[in-house]
Amino acid sequence: MNPTKGYASILFAIIATLAISSQTTKFYSTEQGLSNSMINQIYQDKKGFIWVATENGLNKFDGNRFVVYMKSAGDTLSLKSNHVKAVFEDSSGNFWVRCSGGLMLYDRDSDTFVELAVSDANGMPISLSVISVCERHNGDLYFATGYGLYTVGKGQTQCRPVAHLNERFTELLLTVVYEDSDNRLWIGTENSGLYVYSFDTDELLSFSSSAPPSQRIDCNTISAVCEGDSGEMFVGTLYGGLLRFDKSSMSVSRIPDAEGTPNLPVKSLIFDSAGQLLVGTDGFGMKKYEPH
Repeated sequence: MNPTKGYASILFAIIATLAISSQTTKFYSTEQGLSNSMINQIYQDKKGFIWVATENGLNKFDGNRFVVYMKSAGDTLSLKSNHVKAVFEDSSGNFWVRCSGGLMLYDRDSDTFVELAVSDANGMPISLSVISVCERHNGDLYFATGYGLYTVGKGQTQCRPVAHLNERFTELLLTVVYEDSDNRLWIGTENSGLYVYSFDTDELLSFSSSAPPSQRIDCNTISAVCEGDSGEMFVGTLYGGLLRFDKSSMSVSRIPDAEGTPNLPVKSLIFDSAGQLLVGTDGFGMKKYEPH
């Protein structure tokens, strides 16, 4: 069992507890209607519903009961796959579902799912495995996938490759995409390091273990990107710990683990309301870093 998924089920119990009472604990499992105990993501939408993406089905929780969505043979308006990786609600209220082998839009009015049409660089339809989603300041969506970077314009339903960037990447297996406060895209890869792209200048910076010294990092597997209130960028790597970038100079430094863990395997990054950076790791729990 993947330990992070076990932690997710515990986290869901905690979230449910906070929503119900500060004095009691309530645990939700398959016996209470959850479709599967292997949880990939927990997400709250703007209407207050809790969505639980699992290895076998998508669950919507209203505080009392679960509604379970599954793939139904022959029903093109059901989930494409029961392996649901994550969900995401954009600023326009569109609700996106990332399934194994496809990207879907949830229609709240009809309570159905519509698969997004995706084409490759030659215009041929493909099934897209989306790993990370980023909504830019203008409402456009960008997707990090195993086939490179894809985008859907605001208000559109056609997903297309970002050809002018994909042809400049040394690898198309992308792991994360993130827009910073200067409207630049930070794009992580599985084996080729990190790219930072400026829409204003069309400049594409590359950081990897084989880059020049000023752009060299120890690990090429990028797992997470996050920006702090001061404008500093933090990048998690799977085998090389936590990195800090100064956006003005684009210089990079490594943040040592206080407990001395070499090559800390970072999986996720998020800032809490107190301005502390929470670092999720692969096997070393959650760590906390205070930038200032």
